[in-house]
Amino acid sequence: MYEDLFCSLYSQGVPFALIDTRERRDYVNSHWFGSTNFPLSTLNRKLRFLIPDVHFPIQFLDWQTEASRCAYETLRGLGYNNLTRHVTYAPQNFGSGFVQGEYVWSKAFGEVLANLVEFQEVEAADYIIEAERWSLFDVRPTTEYRAFTLPTSQSLPNSMLLGNLTRLLSSKTLPLFHCAGRTRSIIGACTLLAAGYEGPFAVFKGGTQAWELVGQTREFAANRVFSIQSETDGSCLWHLNKWKLPFTVTALKDHEAFMAQRKGQLMFDVSDDSATGTMLGSLIIKISGTNLIQQTDQLIARYHVKVVLFDTGSGSRAAFAGFWLRLMGFSIEIILLKRPLEDIFPDVDKYKDATSHGAGSAKFEADCTILDFRSSQDFENCHIRKACWTNISQFLDRPQAENAITIIGYNRQHLDFLKLILKPKGWTVTNALIWQPSHFKKEDLINDTIEDPIDQSNFFAKRHQGNLQDSQGYLSWEESLPDQINPLIKDKFIKALSYYF
Repeated sequence: MYEDLFCSLYSQGVPFALIDTRERRDYVNSHWFGSTNFPLSTLNRKLRFLIPDVHFPIQFLDWQTEASRCAYETLRGLGYNNLTRHVTYAPQNFGSGFVQGEYVWSKAFGEVLANLVEFQEVEAADYIIEAERWSLFDVRPTTEYRAFTLPTSQSLPNSMLLGNLTRLLSSKTLPLFHCAGRTRSIIGACTLLAAGYEGPFAVFKGGTQAWELVGQTREFAANRVFSIQSETDGSCLWHLNKWKLPFTVTALKDHEAFMAQRKGQLMFDVSDDSATGTMLGSLIIKISGTNLIQQTDQLIARYHVKVVLFDTGSGSRAAFAGFWLRLMGFSIEIILLKRPLEDIFPDVDKYKDATSHGAGSAKFEADCTILDFRSSQDFENCHIRKACWTNISQFLDRPQAENAITIIGYNRQHLDFLKLILKPKGWTVTNALIWQPSHFKKEDLINDTIEDPIDQSNFFAKRHQGNLQDSQGYLSWEESLPDQINPLIKDKFIKALSYYF
């Protein structure tokens, strides 16, 4: 692996995916910019959603570990036949494309944007002095707003901004936008600028984390929703045309022909700002446009592949998402539908993980070793008293036991995937159980915590739980990102943004 690998691949302008199969904790702690995290423990499921074509060009980062070697062989075993292997390493320092953190592509873009565009930022200490001047608006999805927000703040997700410009302009006090940190409030403010919003507004610098850093307390379970669902088609179409975003208005009567024409493209339904990434039929991911912009390096795993955005509303959500995705370097197409996708695709459950009926019996030998391969969060919520939580990447480094093992997974497909990995390593699986709490006695089920699980990020992990050191560290990390990423990508961001700002 060398520093300019991603830039070299990206500059060629042909489709590719650069994947890193380490578990989430290790990836977030350090990775090469532009790579997408496909942890070995969820490799099969994530590949099926984001890279369903086994012929698609995959650039594989080999960290020279047993887990990396196993992931590469597993990819081949799953039928992926266009693999290029790159031996990689961790340099001594961060920078030149070697980075830390989550959602680095979008957050670096947001900081480049903030350095390029002028807008008013209000410090938490200054807001306390003159709070009566401002109306706070939380631009995260409403579900996140309800978890915690700033006192008196109203919910106005970024993807709803274009449909609420008139109402926002008529607000009696000055709008002050915030998120939990920096990026989404910066994107929201610049959405108004790009839309030609004529009223004054500002950004609450540092969001809820900055609020706690000055000794204040967040509000929980708030329910003040400012945004409305009913938007006028005309205003949103005006923005689509102004920004020269390619769009089609259709009833999509022949959805099979439509999907055949767009085979291999990335597809997202952004019609619902509360959607969190569930699958619709024919490999369409249903997600909030607000979070799609945030999570590009996890959801848009393939470069130089067109991104199709569906919107069954007025088009405001797709216009928002399409505008920013294009500036971030992605090719987009917008499809405005007359009816929800759930009505168009009757086989909406076709691609959900199947659970085999009758499988998952709780019968196992009294002295057997029980290994639970579900996520650490699910294990912590409920598990068999005798079971040990196990992550497949860590498990491969364990010495092989003499006795056979019982494994627990989510469904038959998950268990088959685990067997595909374990069998070549010499492990004997005598029983494979599909997790069903009803299969076990209540007294045999418990919950407890796992210390620093490898499948979760520990990157300033307690910043939203009142740890001020983590909050300060995270905000400083965000602002440092423009100097960490590849200069070629930074220059592309600046060039694209300069056209509008």
